[in-house]
This record gives sequence, C-alpha cells and structure tokens, in this order.
Amino acid sequence: MPESAPSPRPSWTPERQRIFLHWLERTRSASEAAGKAGLSRESAYRLRARDPQGLFALMWDDIMARPFRIDWGHRRALGHSVRTLL
Repeated sequence: MPESAPSPRPSWTPERQRIFLHWLERTRSASEAAGKAGLSRESAYRLRARDPQGLFALMWDDIMARPFRIDWGHRRALGHSVRTLL
C-alpha cells in the first residue's frame, strides 16, 4: 500500500492573517487570536518578526496602540465574568 504524503502544515494565508487581526483587536490576546486563525501564538510572532515593517506587523502594532474596549458579550460567551476579568 503506497504511503500517503504528509498533510501540508497550515500557513499564514491572507485570510488567516485577517482572522488573527480581527480577534487580536477584540481580545488583545495573541494566543486567542492565533487559535481562532488555526495557528499558534509562536507562529504569529515569527510572522511578525520576519517583516517588522510589513502590513501584518504594522496592523498588529496599530491595534495594540488603540485603547482597549472590552467586548462583554464576547467575554460572556466564552464563560468569563466581570469578576474573572478584574
């Protein structure tokens, strides 16, 4: 029986980058955002480091420089309460 080729590893497609940046803006958590994009936090930081002046890194910096507004509906959906956040 012929051996099947290994599945390609997921990569940071433009769509995955969009998903990551969307969730980074909502949560300010690289771990949570990367998980939503289907990749690891470490791979997000590697992508950012590869091109510090690239659009992905610049958008990440822009998001993190903005005031953070907690999305209470999203937090409740994840099972967080006001008490656990404070």
